[in-house]
Amino acid sequence: MRSPPRRNTVKGAVKQLPRGRAGWLFIHIPTAWVRPGRSDEYHDALHEALRQTSRVGVVFTAVDKPFHDQEAGKIRHRRFWDLYKDDGASQELWEAALLLRDLLDRRWDFFAPRAPF
Repeated sequence: MRSPPRRNTVKGAVKQLPRGRAGWLFIHIPTAWVRPGRSDEYHDALHEALRQTSRVGVVFTAVDKPFHDQEAGKIRHRRFWDLYKDDGASQELWEAALLLRDLLDRRWDFFAPRAPF
């Protein structure tokens, strides 16, 4: 089983963003990585990885969580959206992330590429 993204993974992604501007980092967490209590570890790792950069203001994470569909009698997966706001993120950037999360929660994702992304 693979482990969740490490600080080096996040740092490597950050290097791909232009300097001098705060942007978004998009991460996908597959079902195999979802465990109770990992959310706090994940946010701590993000904070540690991003504390010395100003390139990322918001991390937008798609988390595929399993749930038991009692009607169908099987395990299904539901995507949840986790947002992480860096201390240096502008209010404008944060509000845009909240708006995108709201649109995705309302299933306004018909314009997005299909998994895996």
